[in-house]
Amino acid sequence: MEERIVVYPANALQHPERNILNSEVAQGLEKMGYRAYFAQRDGFDFPDLKKALSKELKEKSVDSAAKKITYCLDLGKFMPKSDIILINYNQPLDGNIVMESFYAKKFGKFTIGFGEESKKSQTDNHKMHHETNQYPAFRFSVSVPYSADKETSEKDLAKSLVYRINQMVTDRGTYHNETLSRYVKSNSDLIPFFDGSAILFHNIEEIRSKKSLEKIVSRYMKNKKFFDGIRLIKE
Repeated sequence: MEERIVVYPANALQHPERNILNSEVAQGLEKMGYRAYFAQRDGFDFPDLKKALSKELKEKSVDSAAKKITYCLDLGKFMPKSDIILINYNQPLDGNIVMESFYAKKFGKFTIGFGEESKKSQTDNHKMHHETNQYPAFRFSVSVPYSADKETSEKDLAKSLVYRINQMVTDRGTYHNETLSRYVKSNSDLIPFFDGSAILFHNIEEIRSKKSLEKIVSRYMKNKKFFDGIRLIKE
């Protein structure tokens, strides 16, 4: 029996409302037999993580620590196990999605971008998608532009996107493969996230529980010098 193809929607932090559609698409693909990792179910509750960190760190250091822990989960655990990265490129661009898209390229992942067409002419829409894809982090493998009106629900929109995404995956012949290339394993931009993930999440399955959060924060503090050395690209 073939292993399920795994999808991961890049997580929107600056525009969290976009995660509603991202989650609907991910769950729709799961119903079609895919496996999905997405932050709203499998990742941290960001306020809870920051609250746990605030007991150990000064206020000015909490946000940075929370981001590093989150990136170690997303980039050190979820993305390496994923075959497809979904990128919501609706305007204005979300800084965290830009960052995760940048790393998806480094992983060599199949990236599928989707976003709403403007109400302008077809020529203007083509120009918009061309300009978006010129942004270095947004040179995704394929693009799925869509149009929607105010009466279109997130669920209905997601159903349409799921159908189109599944067709692209089928046409491409994508299959599940967690093997990382030698380039990825030795990439200095990625190694800190692999190592950080191993430190923080070893033998932890349910990361949202209070007990798990306390254990993760404790591991972070014991290895704070290592995590202080992690540098993130600017959002």
